[in-house]
Amino acid sequence: MIRVNQIREQIASYVANEIPFAQFEDWLLSHSWNMHQDSPIESQRLVHEVKSQIYEYLDGYVDEPNLKAQLLPHVQRYNIRVVMPQEPMYQPSSSSQVEERQFEYA
Repeated sequence: MIRVNQIREQIASYVANEIPFAQFEDWLLSHSWNMHQDSPIESQRLVHEVKSQIYEYLDGYVDEPNLKAQLLPHVQRYNIRVVMPQEPMYQPSSSSQVEERQFEYA
C-alpha cells in the first residue's frame, strides 16, 4: 500500500535535490507496483499523474528542471478532509443558554 503523503515526501526529496532522479523513480515504481489492489484512489491518481510526467522526461519532451517544476505543485498544495463529530466534543460547564448556543452545531 502506498499513501499520498509518502509519495509527496519522495517528490519533495527529489525536487529539493536530496535524492537523485534514479532513486526517486525506483522508489515510485517499486512502491506503486500493484497499488490498484490496496492503495487509496487518491494515491493511484497521484502516481498516475507523476508517472506521466516522468515518462515525458524519459522520452525527452521535457528536461529535468522542467520535470521538477511540473512535480513541484504536487507538494505545494494539499487537499484536507475535515470530519466534524456529530456531537460537540466540549460540553459547557454550566447550563446557561448563551453558553449552550455557542457550542451548538447547525
